[in-house]
Amino acid sequence: MASAVRLRGARITGELWCREAELVNESGPALDATGVHVGRDVVLAAELIARGSGENGAVLLNPANIVGSLVCAGAQLVNKSGPALSADGVQVGGDVFLTTEFSASGASKRPAVGLSRARIGGALVCDRAELVNDSGPALTAPLSRVGSAVLLSKEFRAHGSGKDGAVGLTGAHIIEMLSCEGVELVNECGPAISAPGLQVGSDVILLGFTAHGSGENGAVRLPGANIAGQLNCQDAELVNDSGPALLADGIQVTRDVILQGVRARGVGENGAVRLSGARITGQLNCRSAEVVNDSGPALTADGLKVSQLVAMDCGFTARGSGEKGAVRLLGAHIDGQLICRGAELVNDSGPALTADGLQVSREVALDSGFSAHGSGQDGAVRLLSAHITGQLNCQGAEMVNKSGPALVADGIHVSGGSILDGGFPGHGGCGAVISLRGAKLETLRLDGSTESTEQWNLDGATYTGIPRPDDVRWWLTLLGSRTPGYAAQPYQQLAAAYRAAGHDRDVRDILIAQRRDQIHRGRLSWSEKAWATFTGWMLGYGWKPWRALYGLIAVFVLSAVLSTVLGHVGALIRPPLPGVAHQSCSVLERVGAGLDLGTPLFGSTTKPRDRCVINPDAGSASATTLVISTWVLQLAAWGFAALFIAGFTGAVRKT
Repeated sequence: MASAVRLRGARITGELWCREAELVNESGPALDATGVHVGRDVVLAAELIARGSGENGAVLLNPANIVGSLVCAGAQLVNKSGPALSADGVQVGGDVFLTTEFSASGASKRPAVGLSRARIGGALVCDRAELVNDSGPALTAPLSRVGSAVLLSKEFRAHGSGKDGAVGLTGAHIIEMLSCEGVELVNECGPAISAPGLQVGSDVILLGFTAHGSGENGAVRLPGANIAGQLNCQDAELVNDSGPALLADGIQVTRDVILQGVRARGVGENGAVRLSGARITGQLNCRSAEVVNDSGPALTADGLKVSQLVAMDCGFTARGSGEKGAVRLLGAHIDGQLICRGAELVNDSGPALTADGLQVSREVALDSGFSAHGSGQDGAVRLLSAHITGQLNCQGAEMVNKSGPALVADGIHVSGGSILDGGFPGHGGCGAVISLRGAKLETLRLDGSTESTEQWNLDGATYTGIPRPDDVRWWLTLLGSRTPGYAAQPYQQLAAAYRAAGHDRDVRDILIAQRRDQIHRGRLSWSEKAWATFTGWMLGYGWKPWRALYGLIAVFVLSAVLSTVLGHVGALIRPPLPGVAHQSCSVLERVGAGLDLGTPLFGSTTKPRDRCVINPDAGSASATTLVISTWVLQLAAWGFAALFIAGFTGAVRKT
């Protein structure tokens, strides 16, 4: 056993070796090499035990200058009142190895191993090492620069405390990759790893990574990080009982972000996984991931930009809470596809998916087993004013909301097809289950099953071509009984689609159905309803004017019949000639007189023909009846004629 060793400011041209030694200082550093200059390697090798005390550290290498490598292979550094290894500002020309069962135990707000502003020419390797600090970080290297990779191997363990993280890499610059494959990092009162502003020249690998953190800063903290390769967290376990599991707002990743198979559990309104404002040049892969937050969103990615696809499929599960939604993609911009096939999104107190203002350059696939269970008036799935250049496919999806709409997509723009059929069961509370108000769709395809009962709101929705199913009766049933209330625009849009296809008879049926729906559910006064009902009987609301023509023909026939019958009993006679008494009219003459007397189109009683007229001397009931009938029939004829003209010209048609 040796007392403290002091090498402050020493210049060593060769190597510095400390192995199989025990250095102890109860009142200060065990090894003080502050400002040392070593021409080759510094080796704190196997069976070295350094026990120091105080806030400066058990082993001091700050700011040391090491031309070769710093090798801490199997050394044990202990400080019960401060850092174990303090190497802030150290300059190492080669690698830094914390390997071969290296252990560092510190006890203060300063890190157990501190490499703040370090300059490492090679790699930082932590293999089979254990770093512990119950009151501060285990390992920090803020603003440091590593010329190669940072490699934390499967058997590396770091237990730290506090807001700076168990491992802190704030503002660090790593020329190559950062690998934490299989590593376990624990912090019960702060982040497991904290690396805001981190710059990595290649990939960040967190495969099989375990991070248990605490607090609002997240278990894994990467806001504003810049990663030139992938961020790969496949099969990682991220847990935070009092904040986000992964906080990566504003992160920039040149290739893919892989969260496949991740199990992330967070707490709070900020979300379990946060990618707000992130910029991902490749893909965002969340396949088979499970993200849970019992008091806020599971995944928050407002303003996210992804250059390729976003995959939340193959069993992806998101369980969130609150009005912000289980999965939030407000204003996100995806240049590829958004695929959620087979995903399960659940929120018992708000939307399952909220994506207002979402922009997707290709397909949005919410089909093939996609399930969204939400709550409230914002809908289970909310896509307000979203812009989709490709297709919106909800075929076979299940969207459930017991207290509001299932799908709210008001103002959505879809340049490809809109497929909402194939057993798409939307289940909602009062009002419309599926709302597409003001939507602009290239095509529209719904489930044409006669057993479908979903309520739809299509007011203001536009589309091209005949919608599917191409059964106009089915559409009239939907618009008349499966919408929240009467609206003219959906009928007009449907009529325009059939008119463009040349189906004029279907157009007429649609517009007649619109008028009937307006009478039954529209806000008409009693007089308007009475007039509409009357024109419906007489003219088919202006679309069947021949009904009035039939009435006019009936007047002609009735006039002829009355004149024939009443003329036979003396109501009609021939005008007297000089020396000749009155004579009765023939049947043909009585028919002609009836047409003259009963209809204004052939004459009137003031200008009778010379051949057969009403008997002026007949005081009988037959003559009186014929006169009165003539007035009534003339009025009816004028009425039917006016109705025919009004119907033929469309004057009584209401749209």
